[in-house]
Amino acid sequence: MSTTLLFVELLIIGVEVTLWMLLLALAVFDLSWLKAAATTGWENVLTVLFLAICYTTGILFDRFADWVFSGASEHLKERIIPNPPEPYVVMRFKAAKGDEYLNRLFEYIRSRMRIARASAINLPLIAVFGLILVATRATSISQSAKLGLFITIPVFGVAFTMLALFSWHRLMSAHLRLVKSSYEGAKLKETPSTGTSHTDE
Repeated sequence: MSTTLLFVELLIIGVEVTLWMLLLALAVFDLSWLKAAATTGWENVLTVLFLAICYTTGILFDRFADWVFSGASEHLKERIIPNPPEPYVVMRFKAAKGDEYLNRLFEYIRSRMRIARASAINLPLIAVFGLILVATRATSISQSAKLGLFITIPVFGVAFTMLALFSWHRLMSAHLRLVKSSYEGAKLKETPSTGTSHTDE
């Protein structure tokens, strides 16, 4: 996988995690003492620190999401590649061996799959902690505006969570089918012709 692609992928996941962690902190703790003026002159340092935190949390949360979805992943593997002739990782390696384009395609699908997988967990948390923040800290807005947020946040949270789950399922299925078909094609190329020749007597 391209180093840049991997960095962006983990950064996106980390930003999602950092967002719901920030919403939780704002809901639980009184952070009104933080002033924008206090960060003046520290913008570059804070940006680097923010990226470092997002990247680190992205790495950790990606492993956590992989564990959460491991059961569903195995179920799909058993359905799409029943009784595999070799372990899945071996099939994937042999399927793309010597094919740079196929390797890049595999990694591109897996990258989007990881983002969808993590988003399916992060988006509900963002919605829940966003609601808690509105309930506990949004004292300066009108009741009608607060009611609107209480309706809008869950609707969008559920909708985008379902979309993330649907995307992960489709991407994972497509990835497995591609591995299966590419592996079978590679094995056919390795199989020598067994045709029998006939000679006239």
